[in-house]
Amino acid sequence: MQINMQRHHATQVPPVSQVAIILANGLPWSSRFEPTMARVGGPPVLLRAILGVQATHPGRIIVVFNRVTGPQLRHDLLKTRRLPDSVEWVEVAVGTTMSSILRWVTKYSFGARVLLVAGDRTYQPALHRLVSEWDEQSSALELATGSVASGLFALSHEAGLELGADID
Repeated sequence: MQINMQRHHATQVPPVSQVAIILANGLPWSSRFEPTMARVGGPPVLLRAILGVQATHPGRIIVVFNRVTGPQLRHDLLKTRRLPDSVEWVEVAVGTTMSSILRWVTKYSFGARVLLVAGDRTYQPALHRLVSEWDEQSSALELATGSVASGLFALSHEAGLELGADID
């Protein structure tokens, strides 16, 4: 597993209460089709996910992308000139597990809750708020329709550490 973080500004990450992880590519990253760049009413789906998360004011927004298709996604989003400057980009190897990503982000989040957002779909602002405002200790929240996960999750710091420990 290799994770490479790219930041534009500060070299140190200040403590925050909430970190949002947006998955720019599906897992496992095997498909050539990128629904994240599909346009829905104008902006690409991934940009809508980023802006939706930004509206809830997390301390950090981290977009995780694979090194095969991710650099082009990032380039295309930067061209929109609507991308917040505060977005951090984390490049991972194809096949990196969710547990690895969670372990890495949680380790450097200094006690912050972790929001996990699938970047290949859109959400009502009320759902972003619900996940952002959820604050149970030592547990996790998963929004679903029936038995199908919606792609929005909230994890206490402890739950993030626990899930991140489940490395294959």
